Amino acid sequence: KHIVDVGGGVGSLLLTIIKKNPNLRGTLFELPHVVSHAKDFIEDQDVLKRIRIIAGTFFETIPEGGDLYMMKSILHCWDDENSVKILQNIRKVLPPDGELMIIETIIKNDNEPSIGKMTDVYMMVGLSGRERTKEEYQVLLERANFKLERIVPTVSPLSILVAEPVRNN
Repeated sequence: KHIVDVGGGVGSLLLTIIKKNPNLRGTLFELPHVVSHAKDFIEDQDVLKRIRIIAGTFFETIPEGGDLYMMKSILHCWDDENSVKILQNIRKVLPPDGELMIIETIIKNDNEPSIGKMTDVYMMVGLSGRERTKEEYQVLLERANFKLERIVPTVSPLSILVAEPVRNN
């Protein structure tokens, strides 16, 4: 019913999803200097009334109200500690029946060349982040009190990791 796009840039992905699903609402959460461009981008669209735009940083807080939180190409920019912090902040606001969708490249545990492995080198050189294996994503998610439910491959180098909050009894 309500998607929160964490670090969603100017809102291209969220906008595409909202346009194709007339019953959905969304929140675009991004840094203040990006939000100003997002407003211009989305204001040209007829779906603005279904999208909230909120400025902030995912290291401090995440907007409430979503039942699906998604991030595309975010965690690969950060080291494990910062990635866990982002995930923990999402976990704080995710309802018990909510889901987390992470769209990233998943590195295979083989010795074959791939776009993801090439990107991994770029991430290590230019940023503190890196591409990760399925097992490495599972560890990050577990540290933030999530359980990896499934991975959906796409035709692109990206995969969709779907996680649910661990229910504390």
